[in-house]
Amino acid sequence: MSADATNLDDLKKRMDGAISSLKHDLSGLRTGRASANLLDAIVVEAYGQSMPINQVGTVNVPEPRMVSVQVWDKGMVGAVERAIRESSLGLNPITDGTNLRIPLPELNEQRRKELVKVAHQYAEQAKVAIRHVRRDGMDNLKKAEKDGDIGQDEARALSDKVQKLTDDNIANVDLIIGQKEAEIMQVRPAQRICAAPEVSGRGMMTNETGCNPPRHVAIIMDGNGRWALARVAKVSWSSPGCRGRAQSGKGRP
Repeated sequence: MSADATNLDDLKKRMDGAISSLKHDLSGLRTGRASANLLDAIVVEAYGQSMPINQVGTVNVPEPRMVSVQVWDKGMVGAVERAIRESSLGLNPITDGTNLRIPLPELNEQRRKELVKVAHQYAEQAKVAIRHVRRDGMDNLKKAEKDGDIGQDEARALSDKVQKLTDDNIANVDLIIGQKEAEIMQVRPAQRICAAPEVSGRGMMTNETGCNPPRHVAIIMDGNGRWALARVAKVSWSSPGCRGRAQSGKGRP
């Protein structure tokens, strides 16, 4: 029996490698602070071959929204700049001698959609790698069966295991990319700042911003800490718009 034909652990290890590579690539797609991993997927044509950008220069993060690349060989600055500019990350490097400064654009809706596209490209690359592993496994099984190393029933059973392993990893890729897409597209709501409340002659306290008025604002407005605290403490928020009605007649000077 061919050891290669039935080595599911080896196939699993290679598929796990594709998943790990995907996670590493996605970690560079930061939605907040800059990350040196952001440029990991960029390949530079250098010295007659394709090389990762971190093999032709030092990648740093000098500012929260800035990545820099200190190119080691002055003659490679143009190639590095071109690789960054032509990547699918939507980055525009600024050249300063052998140092490239890369400001990160603001994450508006268009930018988020661009990052989602890049994330899906990484996911597709992972799926292709997983399918290549499956193909190798199936080819080995066919060869082993043809050579008489394994029987037809065993080959079929092993083929089913290889297929299940493939399906599980493809599903894992879909799960990972779905979570990353949700993370990229998530927009935190702006914090609402309460405006000063207004008190009518009938004891009505209203606030058009729809949030609970801070007590210190009421204190400043009324100039009487005890009365204002009593008024705000007795506010009852019942309507969906958070418009409060103070209990009148109690604690008034």
